[in-house]
Amino acid sequence: MKNIPKPKKTNPPKSNLLQYLSIALLAIITYLAFQPALKNDFTNWDDDKYVYENPILKKEKSQAIKESFAKPYYLLYTPLTLVSYGLNYWYQGPEAKYFILTNILLHILNSILVLVLVWLMTQSTLAGIAAGLFFALHPMHVESVAWISERKDVLYTLFFFVGMITWLKYKKNKSNILYTCTLIAFVSSCLSKPSAVIFPIILILLDLWQLMKENKPFQLSKFLIPQQINKIPFLFGSLIFGWILLFGVETQGGQMHNEGFTSHTFGPIENILIAVYSFVWYPLKALWPMDLCAFYAYPHNSEPLPWYIMTSPLAFIVFAAITVIAWKKKQATLLFSCLFFIISIFLFIKVLTTVGAITYDRYFYVASFGFCLLFGVGIEYLFQSKNLRILGMIILAGFSGFWFWKTQNQLKIWENSYTLTGNMLEYYPTHLPFAYNNRGLWLNEQKRLPEAVENFKNAIRLDPNSPNAWLNAGKSFGEMGKPDSAILYLENCLKRSEGDTKVYNNLGNAYGLLGNFPKALQNFEKAIALDPENANALYNLAVTYGIQGDTLKADSILRISAQKGNEGARNSLSTRGKL
Repeated sequence: MKNIPKPKKTNPPKSNLLQYLSIALLAIITYLAFQPALKNDFTNWDDDKYVYENPILKKEKSQAIKESFAKPYYLLYTPLTLVSYGLNYWYQGPEAKYFILTNILLHILNSILVLVLVWLMTQSTLAGIAAGLFFALHPMHVESVAWISERKDVLYTLFFFVGMITWLKYKKNKSNILYTCTLIAFVSSCLSKPSAVIFPIILILLDLWQLMKENKPFQLSKFLIPQQINKIPFLFGSLIFGWILLFGVETQGGQMHNEGFTSHTFGPIENILIAVYSFVWYPLKALWPMDLCAFYAYPHNSEPLPWYIMTSPLAFIVFAAITVIAWKKKQATLLFSCLFFIISIFLFIKVLTTVGAITYDRYFYVASFGFCLLFGVGIEYLFQSKNLRILGMIILAGFSGFWFWKTQNQLKIWENSYTLTGNMLEYYPTHLPFAYNNRGLWLNEQKRLPEAVENFKNAIRLDPNSPNAWLNAGKSFGEMGKPDSAILYLENCLKRSEGDTKVYNNLGNAYGLLGNFPKALQNFEKAIALDPENANALYNLAVTYGIQGDTLKADSILRISAQKGNEGARNSLSTRGKL
């Protein structure tokens, strides 16, 4: 009888302790980097629309959730983002630190997902750590995290990266559960921000990367037809969410985000140069993230294009050459990184519009993944060589330390509306009327009324046709006890718009200060006709009737104002025992 060979001893599986420690360390470093943001406040740049003045959040929870999914809000269909705001608002109150803390926690999760993604793609824990640190600490990501209104960025990215991870695992195991998880992650990402519509193309790119990594022959016809049938549900979903995005812009007029922005008209050559610049700006800033600003303005039409826009095609040629060489040399990771950036930034290149800013830091949030991957692979390469290991340590520690320091400085920009607009106006003092207007609003809230008026005047000087600055200046003059100036600015506001309840309410106050009570009553009634729920206008109307001696009418209107939540009306009725 032949001897039965003994089974070979197998080594026990390697411990995942290093990976778990890496995740924990990355989470701690990320939290320490962004923790100073917890002292920041709301800004009046969209935070009012999304949070503290959002009418949806003030409704009963079930009704608010239903309304969030029913239609686009503020130009975008982002129901999951609105619900996430609601969870903060309903259970923690309208305090900025809880909203910012949620953004930070989501950013930590996204950084961990980058670590896991890169580890899956490279089988290198070190590459994953380096990539995770790039994503976690890079100062261009501060805008997406510290700005409460950009919750949609960190939330859609969470589902986006989860979908990429489950897809890589699905390609390996062919599990229907993993395929379904990827589809759910994609839909959730689109429900958080429409930018996720590029996800199906990223899945195709992942397939291409895997094919090149395995050194399999590439045939375009076979790659596009048989292997991409499983992308059909994703492509169909992209079409649906793309249509919803266009529907939202159309039904809301497409003007809300452009309020106070200057529109520009350039020639075709200039438009091409600006589009090229808006593309290459991101990789250049990724390498050298200095002079970051919350708003990168267009040059004035009367000015020649600056040198950095004129020379941007040179950087574009270099980037294109690197991409072509990566394709020809079959450098899968380099090609994937370049194409990932191109696909994810494509929607944000300024080709069809010249309203707003040329670029924004927040557009780099997802698009940076390709650069994170390259950084991770580069660090891994240096560590593999004994002669280059020390250099790798210096680069990893040096860049991480620099990003950490720069991120903490960048967080100060988002401290409040004054610091935010100050950052914008430091770089563009003659370009941004809306920044002067927003700074004036913050100064008005702080009762620094003369400073507020000066900022509103600067906004009017840069954009005389914007009614908001005229309205806000008129309101500040009224609070300063200067009714003649208030009336002058409010009447100018009416010349530039049809007028709303705020304009007429402030006009009523100004005429009341002058003692012209018939005019005051007329304007308060106009304000109420435009918005019957305006409790402040109702209260002012009641006070004016009381001054004129019509106490019965005053009390009747005070009761209505009190029912609609005006504290002045409630206090007035309470002190007289008529509440």
